[in-house]
Amino acid sequence: MASAILATAASTEKEENAIVFEDFPFVHNPAASVRILFEKEKTLIIFWEEKKMKNLLKLVYCFALVLNATMYASTLQLTASNLGNGQVAIGYEVTSGSDVPVGLGLNVTLTDGATFAGVASASSYFPIYPSTLMIDPSGNVTDWGAPISPPLMPGALGGIGTSGITLEMASQLSPQEVGINPHDARDINWDGYIDYVDMAILVDTWLEIDDSVAGDINGDGVVNMADLSGFVVSSGSQSPPLNLSQLLVLQIDLHEAANTTLLISPEATYRGGIVKGDGEIFSVTPISIVVPEPATLLLLGFGIFVLSRRK
Repeated sequence: MASAILATAASTEKEENAIVFEDFPFVHNPAASVRILFEKEKTLIIFWEEKKMKNLLKLVYCFALVLNATMYASTLQLTASNLGNGQVAIGYEVTSGSDVPVGLGLNVTLTDGATFAGVASASSYFPIYPSTLMIDPSGNVTDWGAPISPPLMPGALGGIGTSGITLEMASQLSPQEVGINPHDARDINWDGYIDYVDMAILVDTWLEIDDSVAGDINGDGVVNMADLSGFVVSSGSQSPPLNLSQLLVLQIDLHEAANTTLLISPEATYRGGIVKGDGEIFSVTPISIVVPEPATLLLLGFGIFVLSRRK
């Protein structure tokens, strides 16, 4: 009994004498205790130097991950070309990677008082316009809508008749049977199929910011292109191409302006920018184009000059 008490006391004394730094415990013998007690400052210096080195290594590792992701990220170049008569074609080219875009959220603006008069044409590769798509509860499309988001939608620009529009376009729906065990998050109504009934629920909650909304398939707290990407075609004969020169053609009204600068940029805040089939975002740089082009203006001026000389 006495030996047990002495052993407990010795153990308690050992615990009280032990010096433990943050995530740097010393399990030591008496000789080590003396070394630590007399070289406490030196030990602290060594500890903090090692701590700083670990943090530095973590930073280097994180930088390497970011660099690796950047090197292998899919990049997409937006394109724009003058077609004459106030029309501009907007397109894209995938410049790295083999993934095609399946959903696009874009802001397009004009300068110098010019306004958008309408959409002259749109590519059949991207027939889904989520803000204006109307689907009844049975999954029947009653109105395909238009690629320009209504100005009352979150983050949308003024629309037709103004100097700014927000575009929303996605590739065709890819209906499929998935079963219910295990459950696929895209099968929102749990009937074993991914179809227009599920898409009806998604577009009904389009751009809502709430992590409990049924349409938020990836659980990031907002219903946007990243969620829609899981419903639409990303491969096969009906998928969008890697390069598309006329995603859509816009009609522009210059009014009294001699020219205007058209700027195209991804709308990433709400719609998620331009996404691939897996919901990942393309790296995209905004572009601009002068409408009409300076060369066109020069030819127009030359024509006026020739006509005036003939009179």
